[in-house]
Amino acid sequence: MKKIILILISIILITGCDNKSIKIDYKEAKELIDKGATIIDVRTELEYNQGHIEGAINVPYVEIEYIENDKNDNIIVYCRSGSRSKTAADILTGLGYKHIYDLGSKDNWKENLVK
Repeated sequence: MKKIILILISIILITGCDNKSIKIDYKEAKELIDKGATIIDVRTELEYNQGHIEGAINVPYVEIEYIENDKNDNIIVYCRSGSRSKTAADILTGLGYKHIYDLGSKDNWKENLVK
C-alpha cells in the first residue's frame, strides 16, 4: 500500500496538477456539507469508531484512491492533526478530483461545536 501512495505522490509531483485542494475552516465546511458535500474522515477505522464528524464516511488515507465519487463532487477531508488530510487531498487532486477541501484536524470542527 505504501508503494501505491509513493507512486501516486510521484505522479502528482512529476505531472503537476491544475487542481489544488483548498484549506477551509469550520464555517466553510459546514456550508459545503449543508449543500451536499461528501465529508471523509481519512483516519484509521479505530480512530473513526472512537468519534467522528456526523455524516462523515471513513476512508483511511492509504485507501483514498479507491473512492468512487464523481470527480466534480465537493469533497471535504479531515484527520487528527491535518497531515493525513493534506496527503489525501493531494492524492485526490492528482487523480483529477476538482473540488477538494481540507478541513485539516478534526479539532477544527470540535472547537466550533463548543462555542
